[in-house]
Amino acid sequence: MIYSSIKSNSLMKHVLILTMLFLTFISLDSCVTKSKYEKVLSSKERLSRSLMYTEKEFNSLQERTTIILDKFDKESQNIENLTKRVNSLAELVKTDSVEIAKYKVLLSDFQEQVKLSNEKNVLLTANYEQKIQAIIVKYNIRINSLNRKLRREKFMYNQLLMKTKKDNERN
Repeated sequence: MIYSSIKSNSLMKHVLILTMLFLTFISLDSCVTKSKYEKVLSSKERLSRSLMYTEKEFNSLQERTTIILDKFDKESQNIENLTKRVNSLAELVKTDSVEIAKYKVLLSDFQEQVKLSNEKNVLLTANYEQKIQAIIVKYNIRINSLNRKLRREKFMYNQLLMKTKKDNERN
């Protein structure tokens, strides 16, 4: 949920900036040399492809996160089921004194399974939290890099626009 809001805000900013950049280029088509226009347009397309690649990677990571969370939910359900079974066996031990020894062994086995499942879930959770944090850091770096490139492109575009205005004023 946190990731999708980060993604949508970042994506919306990128799309808006790229759209504004593209519309400005179209409106200034007659004011800029074809080679400069093509260079800037090529740069814009390269950034768009890079953004699309990043989005695909992000979506893939979201799918993997969903799979991991589904596994976690299944393990949690397994723990809950095992806990219910343990509790049920504990009640049977109290009511049936003839089979107490047999049920104690079963109870012990189920408790061990619950303990192992809990330990497994703790390890899984810690492992996936580390992986998710690493992914967040990686993509924050990637997003910052793309933002810097976009600002550089915008600066170049503004410089070109100012030069074009000066050239037009001279003529």
